[in-house]
Amino acid sequence: MVKFSASIKHSSVLRKFTVLFLLSSIIPLSLLAYIYFQLKPHSELSSYIPNLKLALTLTIIGIIVGYFAMRKIVNEFISVGDSTRSSLSKILGQQGLTYPGNDSDEIAALMQTFNEVKQRLEKDIQDLKLTKSTLHSVLSKVSQAVATEQNIDSFLQLIVETSTDAFLGKSGFILLIDKKNNDLYVKAMTGMDPTRVQKKRFKLSDSIWAMVINSKAPVIISKDTDFLQAPLLCAPLVTRDEPQGILIISGRRILEDYAQEDQTLIYTVASQTAAILNNVELKTLADIDPLTNIFNYRHFVGRLDYEIARLKRYSGALCLLIIDIDDFKSYNDAFGHVEGDKLLQSVASTMHNLLRVTDIACRYAGDEFVVILTGTDIAGAKVAAEKIRNAVEHIALKQKVTVSIGCAKWTPNLTRQELIVKADTALYKAKNNNKNNVAISDGD
Repeated sequence: MVKFSASIKHSSVLRKFTVLFLLSSIIPLSLLAYIYFQLKPHSELSSYIPNLKLALTLTIIGIIVGYFAMRKIVNEFISVGDSTRSSLSKILGQQGLTYPGNDSDEIAALMQTFNEVKQRLEKDIQDLKLTKSTLHSVLSKVSQAVATEQNIDSFLQLIVETSTDAFLGKSGFILLIDKKNNDLYVKAMTGMDPTRVQKKRFKLSDSIWAMVINSKAPVIISKDTDFLQAPLLCAPLVTRDEPQGILIISGRRILEDYAQEDQTLIYTVASQTAAILNNVELKTLADIDPLTNIFNYRHFVGRLDYEIARLKRYSGALCLLIIDIDDFKSYNDAFGHVEGDKLLQSVASTMHNLLRVTDIACRYAGDEFVVILTGTDIAGAKVAAEKIRNAVEHIALKQKVTVSIGCAKWTPNLTRQELIVKADTALYKAKNNNKNNVAISDGD
């Protein structure tokens, strides 16, 4: 394989041109001189010699001038070929185009290269159209799915991966605004080692990010920024004039400029992403109890139904705890509603700190709480309940506070309401057993 990246100027093209030009000039001239001498009588030659010398001199000068002029033209052609080849190599992301053959087929090889490049570009354009079509389809599915699913992280990852492919980027990022620290952090990314970016923070006061967010429209940045490789196609995530973050496509894989179509499409992507973030935020706020800052009854019912449906399909273990604060009314009457609220907040915070990430703690009603223990059998549920009971007993409050806890295990064909009744029955058993204890539902 011979590399086209080696200059054509150093190939045999100029040598061949030189030989062909000299042969095409000298041979006809020699033939003309030969014929001239053969036709003229020898007696008259002496009178024609001076004129012949002048004619030959002028002819030779013309040949030399023509030679260098044609050589310059050939050089220009070669330069254009080199420049074109270099540009095509960059577009294809290659160090050099290669072709099989020898010194006698440079033109054929160049034509072959152009054909290969044409086919490659046509495929890239087709792939780009298909990828953008896929992006539209994915966004539609994401918008539909967000209404039922809980995990926003998976959606953001899907969006950044699909967008990066669609816009031919080397890497992609979704940066979200941390309002507390007034900066941006990486929420989802693709195409780069996560350890390089997971702790990166970007100040909102930086001119570049402030410009992107304030523009409320796609922005193209032509210089590298920190670990982000230019060009950057950026679109702010904004809902109702409230900025939420930025979608970034970094290091476009081809030299083609971003067209208006690209900017329009990423604006659509960013708008839908922002809407998803806003809907999830509103949904989360609607599911949070404002006093205790844990999930409320509405979320509890929906999540328990979801977990039961999941277990019916995939099997597994699930237990439910119902927790009641002993003598809460007496505490409230003795110290007032403000202290009563502090008590509820303290119990909720204690539960949240003790439970696993996969467990769901909710305020059930008044002074009652519930905990959904996923992937936990009844023995594990009792251990978790005892930890909560013991921790609450040691909370520093106006006076000692205890809780009673009922535990129930989900079994196949058991409805949500039936599981709640089982746990509630166990709770009353704990209440009737001098309170401050854990009771297991019958049969578990």
